[in-house]
Amino acid sequence: MTANYTQAIKKGYMSKDSAPDLSFTGCYIKKYPNRTKDLDTFKAVIGRNSIRWQDLTERTLKEYRDSVMERVTANTARTIFARIKSVLNDMRGEVNLPTNRYAEILKAKQEPSQSVFLTESEVAMLEGVEPKDEKEKYVKCIYLMEVYCGARHSDILSLTEDNIKTVYDADGNERRYISYVSQKTSIQADIPLHRNFLNCMRGYDKNMTMYDYEFNNVLRELCKRAGINERTKIYRRGEWQEGEKWEFVTTHVGRKSFCSELYLRGVDSRTISKMAGHSNSQMTEQRYIIPMRSLSDKAMAFFN
Repeated sequence: MTANYTQAIKKGYMSKDSAPDLSFTGCYIKKYPNRTKDLDTFKAVIGRNSIRWQDLTERTLKEYRDSVMERVTANTARTIFARIKSVLNDMRGEVNLPTNRYAEILKAKQEPSQSVFLTESEVAMLEGVEPKDEKEKYVKCIYLMEVYCGARHSDILSLTEDNIKTVYDADGNERRYISYVSQKTSIQADIPLHRNFLNCMRGYDKNMTMYDYEFNNVLRELCKRAGINERTKIYRRGEWQEGEKWEFVTTHVGRKSFCSELYLRGVDSRTISKMAGHSNSQMTEQRYIIPMRSLSDKAMAFFN
């Protein structure tokens, strides 16, 4: 093997003793050996490492598109989709693809997109739900940790009690913080330790793993049982969508809930950005701070 397939081997997409095979996974690795992160999202959608050509149905491609769009900006998504489509174009004369609409599906328009966040009272409702099994306990703990500190899902999974730091202020008062370096941006984040964080960190099976699609399904069931059922209408993916609020909750909503709640409490976006491990506050303002603060009495006088 002349190409550097270290990433692919480390993540289990191929063996160190063999060259990339002729599956979609193999062809993608051969063309983009250092871009295996694109495959991670496919793995989360499909549920296994090896992605076959017959797996690339319209439904799978739409789920992949939606998952990517929820995590990155439209410009970044366009770059990712271009790589996927390049591999499909290379092979469409050699393999039988389930759909020829991949170019139409894998598009990322720069358009408005709304999301939801959980209010403080809704988080309390979720905290009160009793998990039925270990999977629900895992999802509840991980999600609440995201709400409490604003870390990305991948960063939450790598946090241990060694990330909890104790400092003392000028008056000798003890302050505890969560300190970690974001895997995505390599930015250090320091967040005051939430009163319930350690209970969640200690409350789930560290050996359990779960793909995003399963995690989100379990999370929605927990939110539904919690009664997070306010009628909701949001604009996303080019259309208006309506339903009960629990239907729109995903793991990423925990991070948005953290940012939005701090904003409502008067924390400036620059500080929130640092705690969220963002590279700049513009990202925080555009994609993570959802609500609008109450206007001052002077401003409201215009409307009243």
